[in-house]
Amino acid sequence: MPVTNVKSKWVDGNLVFYDKSMNIIATWDGTNRKLVFPSGAVLDVSAVTDLTMPAFTMGGNLSTDATTGTKIGTGATQKLGFWNATPVAQQANIVNADGTLADITTKFNTLLAQLKAEGLLASA
Repeated sequence: MPVTNVKSKWVDGNLVFYDKSMNIIATWDGTNRKLVFPSGAVLDVSAVTDLTMPAFTMGGNLSTDATTGTKIGTGATQKLGFWNATPVAQQANIVNADGTLADITTKFNTLLAQLKAEGLLASA
């Protein structure tokens, strides 16, 4: 929608955005600092290819479509961290074990170390 079709005005301390027919598109709640959409509205971000610094409210959910799906990280060198772990790049592949107990133990310990590095397992 071209910007020229969007109007806005302050209403009771909130910034309300309207389409050209004066239907409410969204309201910036000035008290709670939230962007609020009308009940039943859908925020279509299908054309967005780069979403940086997303913010989620407590108890909020991240939902995606059932056809294309959503990637978290689009390259092996992009870093991720969970539960306050320092973000790291994608961990190295662990080749299949040769069947000996010693090699299986080594591979298992490597897997545990990688999960801890990502923050998916507690490190202590």
